[in-house]
Amino acid sequence: MHYFIGSGAIIVIVIFWIISVKQIFSLLEQNINNAMLQIEIQLLSSWDALSTLLELTKEYSDQENIIIAKLQNMREPIIKDFSIDHVNSQENDIEATMNKIIALAENHSDLYENVTYKQTMGAINQYKNMLGTSRLIYNETVTKLNNAIGMFPVSLVARMLGFQKKACFKLIV
Repeated sequence: MHYFIGSGAIIVIVIFWIISVKQIFSLLEQNINNAMLQIEIQLLSSWDALSTLLELTKEYSDQENIIIAKLQNMREPIIKDFSIDHVNSQENDIEATMNKIIALAENHSDLYENVTYKQTMGAINQYKNMLGTSRLIYNETVTKLNNAIGMFPVSLVARMLGFQKKACFKLIV
């Protein structure tokens, strides 16, 4: 009789432990998704600021009108499951567009001194800083999940429940 009570108690404890581990993993994945959403928002904000700059540069170069048309196609709405590669691609596109605008502004001092140009460039730099912070938060949360998945006996429960390790962003130095 004591054997059945003891076995039942152990089974109940194991079930509660598995449930708590699942909740911890679910919370970590939710935090990862939230961090990626913040990254997406920073990217979209950067694109919006770049659109403002490109509108400002229209009168200085016909080539900028071509860039504006390309920009409308490169800027993507927030989608479910943004990937690290997608984020890196968007960042590269933003950086390339910014470099073209900066080169144009350097050739036109009145554009370079324009208040809207300066404010928008400041806003883009803020978005870049916030994007870097969001990437760090994402990486930290992914590292917590990956470390938890790698620890025994939690790793058994993680595999059983379908949780997998995730990739981190490479740090930009």
